[in-house]
Amino acid sequence: MIKKDNQAKIGDLTKAIMKQYGIDKKYMQFKATEEVMLLLGPMKKFVQQVEIKNQILYLQISSAPYRSELMNSRSLLIKNINSNLGEEIIKSIHIY
Repeated sequence: MIKKDNQAKIGDLTKAIMKQYGIDKKYMQFKATEEVMLLLGPMKKFVQQVEIKNQILYLQISSAPYRSELMNSRSLLIKNINSNLGEEIIKSIHIY
């Protein structure tokens, strides 16, 4: 938001520049992967790969019991990631 004396908030300028150069979606995907690791807590040591493509989060988990637990709590994980980021970044989770 630009004020009358041509001053703007740095956060608003940063968002505008990121959008202008087309890196805003990549940045939000990066933030989403960070958020996933924070939400997983001690389970993160079993995560071998995290990737986001087309609003789908792909998680490779090395432990079968943790994989099963995450399969059962996918919707909660999606809800928490999106609410913590303030926009809908993740629509689905594929766990393998």
